Amino acid sequence: MFSFLRKKSLVTRAALVGAVLVLLTSFLFVSCADPIGTNSINAQKPNITGFSAAGTWNVSSADTFSVTVTATSPDGGTLNYQWYLNSTNSNSGGSILAGKTAKTLSLAKADYPENKDYYFYVAVTNTNNSVIGNKTAAATSNAATVTVTGNIVPTGIQITSQADMEKIGVAGTHPLNGDYVLMNNITLSNWSPIGDATTPFTGKFNGYGMTVTLNGFNATAVSGKTYLGIFGYVKGASSSAKAEIKNLTIASSVNASSTATSAQYVGLLTGYAEQTVIENNTLSGTLTFQSSGNVNVSGGIGSPQAGTLIKDCNSSMSMNISPGGSGDFGGIAGRFSGGVGIENCHNTGNVTVVSTASASQIFVGGITTGSSYGFSTAYNGYIQDCSYIGTVTAKATGNWTWAGGIASVICGGTTASLESTTRIERCFVEGTVSVEGATSAYPYVGGIVAYVYYGALVSQSYFKGSVLSNNASDYAGGIAGYNSQTTAPNNSRIEDCWSSGTVKANSTAVAGIAGQNQVNAYVRRCYSTAASARNNGTAGGSIATTNMTNVIDCVGLNTSLPSLQSAGTAVPDEYLSGGKPIQAYYQTVLNWDFTNVWKMGSDGYPKLKWQQ
Repeated sequence: MFSFLRKKSLVTRAALVGAVLVLLTSFLFVSCADPIGTNSINAQKPNITGFSAAGTWNVSSADTFSVTVTATSPDGGTLNYQWYLNSTNSNSGGSILAGKTAKTLSLAKADYPENKDYYFYVAVTNTNNSVIGNKTAAATSNAATVTVTGNIVPTGIQITSQADMEKIGVAGTHPLNGDYVLMNNITLSNWSPIGDATTPFTGKFNGYGMTVTLNGFNATAVSGKTYLGIFGYVKGASSSAKAEIKNLTIASSVNASSTATSAQYVGLLTGYAEQTVIENNTLSGTLTFQSSGNVNVSGGIGSPQAGTLIKDCNSSMSMNISPGGSGDFGGIAGRFSGGVGIENCHNTGNVTVVSTASASQIFVGGITTGSSYGFSTAYNGYIQDCSYIGTVTAKATGNWTWAGGIASVICGGTTASLESTTRIERCFVEGTVSVEGATSAYPYVGGIVAYVYYGALVSQSYFKGSVLSNNASDYAGGIAGYNSQTTAPNNSRIEDCWSSGTVKANSTAVAGIAGQNQVNAYVRRCYSTAASARNNGTAGGSIATTNMTNVIDCVGLNTSLPSLQSAGTAVPDEYLSGGKPIQAYYQTVLNWDFTNVWKMGSDGYPKLKWQQ
């Protein structure tokens, strides 16, 4: 009996094992045919979503720096990391960083002695031992850029204090043509400028990322110097031997009042610059300045002249200027001429200029005053890749107050040569540009520039915000208040620009792009969604208020107007969808180029291809 039961048990157990094997085989067969099962055979690549803290590392104030990668495993595996250092902005061909195997890359100051860009990327490996195929899968991140600043390379005459600065141009050990390096943060009080028109500073000054706290100027200098700044007058020896002011931060608390009766030029870096490179400087704090007479005040460079390049400069400094007469005013630079270049400069500080002097005339720009104004087609310079975010306010009593988000005026140029044209390219403004409160007639106010004149050009630029005026015979535009005439080949042009927000003025010369577009001046390939209106409530122009013949491939998308307009013509209903023209309207009716120039945006409006 016992033997029989034991044999039956063995048979039953064998049957159960067989059944399990059949089921398992069936399951594996089904799994191999099932797409979901296929995905679970191999480990999956990790998802890398970005970095935190990649950016600028000032080693003079922080001995360490960290970059953290964000990554996830799509199948619940374990993530491992390996970091690499590269000499170019690429995620291949880099050198392995031994021991750097955590999600956070920790960097030490001693390992990065040069002031330059370093590029790091990470290989992330996902390990999943529960799959039956490849148990690892890897993904490589993009390169993260860490810009190292603040390393001191003492290759010049070292400056460690105000006393050292005061020796420049005075002591034989500190000549005006010397090469200087700032070794640490310093404070300047009761300061008198270095160099003047007779004996200019011709050397090089490298701040190496250090900060000069500028508390104020010497009272005698404020009222007695024509050129006022840390440097008064800077002039390089030639185009191949330029002076330099670089890598310096100025923290300003300047509050000065001048009794000078002749014109002055004020800039915290320098009052005057010719044949000079001014690069990678930062302005912060406040600048308050009152004058008894005419004065020209800008945040960085009072009067930039021939051969000067202003590059990679930034400002958050708030300016409050009260001239006792007329003058030029810019957030970073003053009125330029002779071929000045302004590149990649950005300002987020408010610029306020209010003159109550009789018959005063002021020119105000968020980045620069702009070029010299006059009946001339001569080339003056260019402004490229700059931005202003803030409020520009200009108030004066005499006729013709000028205010622009980037510049007040650009003048001079030719359609035959871009290099010979005074121009604003690839710039943007977000905020408010206002001449409200001025008592002058004929003010000009523009989101980018107040006045485009004698062949100058504005291209690939945009404005978002409010352009405001409430004066008699005013001119207000989302890009330019006035686009002025002269005959070919010196036609003024606004091209490939757009605006949004609000443009308001008293007169009829108010529009989304150009408040007034004169004969022989052109507006091409522009659009505006700005609500343009006169202060009495009536609608303004969609693109320009005059000379619509020379408004080419443009459209006004201001829904506050009686109808959507293209060069003054209403859009037919059959080309409207949801109140917006469809792409077929632009291509079929207007013959716009959607291959090279235009694209449709996700909001249903056309966009220029250069827009992000």
